[in-house]
Amino acid sequence: MRLTRKQTQEQTRARLLDAAAEAVFDGGIAAISIRGICEAAGYSQGAFYSNFADRDDLLLALMRRHIEEEAANLDRLIADMGRPPEARPLEDDLQRIARWLSDHGESADWSRLTAEFKLEAQRNPAFAAGHATAAEAFHHSFARLMNDLVTRHGLRPVLPARDLSIGLYALWNGLALQAAVDPKLERMPLYLAFFRAVTGSPAPATPDHPAT
Repeated sequence: MRLTRKQTQEQTRARLLDAAAEAVFDGGIAAISIRGICEAAGYSQGAFYSNFADRDDLLLALMRRHIEEEAANLDRLIADMGRPPEARPLEDDLQRIARWLSDHGESADWSRLTAEFKLEAQRNPAFAAGHATAAEAFHHSFARLMNDLVTRHGLRPVLPARDLSIGLYALWNGLALQAAVDPKLERMPLYLAFFRAVTGSPAPATPDHPAT
């Protein structure tokens, strides 16, 4: 079946973004060149400029794509957690969220890419503004997650949901990077400790320490 003009452009754009991601994985943002990306994707520079205004526009589109994908994954987790009509124990919900965060932070390539984006934002004010706008998708999803958890279990968070979401996002990125240099790092206990601390969740009962 022949692709429409719109489908062809979307395919071209996706391949250019894929090539940009591979370039960042290999050598960081500083190593990216428009010519190199076009050669890797198999397109002319004319095709590039039909899709992106410049290098920064490409990087912001790459960052938005990654953030929107993960935000959509998180939204699916939130929706799935709300399906069963019966109430689940708080500990089950905390374990489920912590496991999701651990599983979705395992990609060393994407953790490096996230770090590269943050470094670029420090150097480039225009990129920083775009970075902040794109990150809103994640903060919105994380805030929904925190609100859902607090409401469902009657918790008393120490900060507003948006502030908690910013802290959780920073922790998630930081632990993903740390795991790249320390593969044995156990992230789930750290996520669980964060959730319990900021939401006032009680620690689970143990034989030596009954729940209060």
